[in-house]
Amino acid sequence: MKKFIPVLLAFFFVHCTNTTDSIEEEVHLLHSKTAAPQYDIFLIAGQSNTHYGIGYDPMIDTVDPDIFQVGRRGALNNKIVVASETLHHWTSNNNKIGFGLTFAKKYKQYLLKPDRKILLVPCGYGGTTIQQWSKNTTLYNDAVKRTLTALNNNPGSSIKGILWHQGEHNVNTTNYTTLLDKFIGDIRRDLNDPNLPIVLGGMVPFWVNRHPSRIAQQEKIKTTPNRVNNSAYADPTFPFEITKLNNSYDHIHFDAKGQRELGLRYFEKYNTLVH
Repeated sequence: MKKFIPVLLAFFFVHCTNTTDSIEEEVHLLHSKTAAPQYDIFLIAGQSNTHYGIGYDPMIDTVDPDIFQVGRRGALNNKIVVASETLHHWTSNNNKIGFGLTFAKKYKQYLLKPDRKILLVPCGYGGTTIQQWSKNTTLYNDAVKRTLTALNNNPGSSIKGILWHQGEHNVNTTNYTTLLDKFIGDIRRDLNDPNLPIVLGGMVPFWVNRHPSRIAQQEKIKTTPNRVNNSAYADPTFPFEITKLNNSYDHIHFDAKGQRELGLRYFEKYNTLVH
């Protein structure tokens, strides 16, 4: 019996090794037959209301296996990772979310084709002016480079649109519409699509209504579709006004609940542009 045990162990070892090799070979073949992901890409850019809604809720703001983002933090910089809140904007903050993930979930529900994924490119930076987003600035170049890199590194992918939210820091800029319209034209050309859909979001109504200059600024953003083709306005006042339990607290920012509602409105307006 003692002589038989080594022989049995040797047989068992060889059999297990062969089985392991077989499994590894099967996994390799499976991966080699699986097509690389093809993404519908969305650039998210502008000020802090792209990502600064306090009230992150892990039960609501869940990840989705078909929604990804271009990472920005540490070793994840420029890597494609799961789109989990908070998204990797320049000035993202714990416990604060934006409208991007809600938008992406609605896009998946209604517009995403089979065997494709969604890739968000978060580039929001709090407190920035439209001048800081003009062509050849750091923020502009970063947004274009990240978006084009994602496109070029993933054959079969396509850039589907821009989700833009900015304007609070330019309330008294008299030529704001000129600068905004130029930004849209420039970034469309640099993303190689002169008709790329863009949705612009309105600022917090409570904050806006406190001063006539803010009301005028909101109107400049709202009327962009009258000046720029294939653009739309996500209205925070329709079909109802987005508010908070305490509108005076952090009055310039939507909260997380408001951001989720804004994401639905971004999608509704985007949907009108592509249909």
